[in-house]
Amino acid sequence: MTSAWLGPLLRFFVPGGILWLGAVLAVQQGLNETLPPAVLHLAPYVVAGGGIILGWRFNRSKLVFALLALFTVDRLLAMPLGEGHATIIQAAGVLLPLNFAYYALMTERGFVTGRGLFRLVLFGLQPILCAGLFLWRPATLRGWLEAPLFKLPVTIPLPATDAMLCASSLGFLFILLLYVRRRSPMENAFLWGVASAFMALATTQTPAAVSLFLTFAGLLLIIGVIETAHTMAFRDELTGLPGRRALEEAMLKLGGRYAVAMVDIDFFKKFNDTYGHDIGDQVLRMVAGRLAQVGGGGKAFRYGGEEFTILFNGKNPEEAAPHLEQLRKTIETSGFSLRGGKRTRNGRKKRGTADNCRKVSVTVSMGVAGRPVARQAGPQQAIKAADKALYQAKKAGRNRVVKG
Repeated sequence: MTSAWLGPLLRFFVPGGILWLGAVLAVQQGLNETLPPAVLHLAPYVVAGGGIILGWRFNRSKLVFALLALFTVDRLLAMPLGEGHATIIQAAGVLLPLNFAYYALMTERGFVTGRGLFRLVLFGLQPILCAGLFLWRPATLRGWLEAPLFKLPVTIPLPATDAMLCASSLGFLFILLLYVRRRSPMENAFLWGVASAFMALATTQTPAAVSLFLTFAGLLLIIGVIETAHTMAFRDELTGLPGRRALEEAMLKLGGRYAVAMVDIDFFKKFNDTYGHDIGDQVLRMVAGRLAQVGGGGKAFRYGGEEFTILFNGKNPEEAAPHLEQLRKTIETSGFSLRGGKRTRNGRKKRGTADNCRKVSVTVSMGVAGRPVARQAGPQQAIKAADKALYQAKKAGRNRVVKG
């Protein structure tokens, strides 16, 4: 296994996939049946209520709508509906995955807005229409839900109808594509939420297991919002690298032997003024991508502006320097492909310039320092020493590594 795909694979399965698998195993072993009835009764209210408050506080309307959908289905299935019970399961098995796909796609627009009210009306109309069809045209509704849509070469031992299987598959694949594109914890949560809803509605389960899976789907969504908030607080949105707050926490975990490197893009302001801020942002992302691949156990952080920090825990500056030098050469030889002529400050091509593609040189200067000799001095002093070495690298002509 290589870290190039091991990391994304772990992020896909942790924590959503692991928790989902744990819930499946717990239900198969009958552990959910040993829970006190009061816990099974209160759990949907606690998860829905707590999640809705969290969604309102963090302005996450997609979480609120998804939890309302799960809670509505859970409470409807808890009612003594007789023959209507199977119809509700079939309707929910079709509507829930499609709603989850819509919620995963939609942008956050708040609650008390035109779009927010439209989404609320759209959500409320679904159970009303289903109830109306069930009361006045039950045969028509069941015909739609139970209609054969395809014929598989093998028999699937599931009570799910073709419509349920189609909706679940389409919802899962659509959210999977969104996750591959965005790599967001929220899309991951919706993905495993669809898987939990499928286990609840499309497989043979006891009433307690159905409620448990639906509640668990809501819990996964809440975890997704918490992970998103953590990512926003600790990761730089532009470059994808850990940010300043993550750097401060990482410095608290350093041992007695470490090296700190400060990295600065050479002539970045001039580059930004010449080609525009949009191109400047692309250069920042390009450099950040190279820095993230630093060897020797180093870890890169966005310090601010065009400055980055690399921590080497367990190495001194002499041991870290070769890895930094290799990194510097990689950035220098990579360059940056610039399409079109000169740009204005907003990134648009100036009139009268040739529309071509050329590669411009991008270089970085680095200063590296180790743990200060004084006992009372900490990593912050090492950053100051590395910053001083960085200044010396720039003064000496840039595009070099200087040890402090």
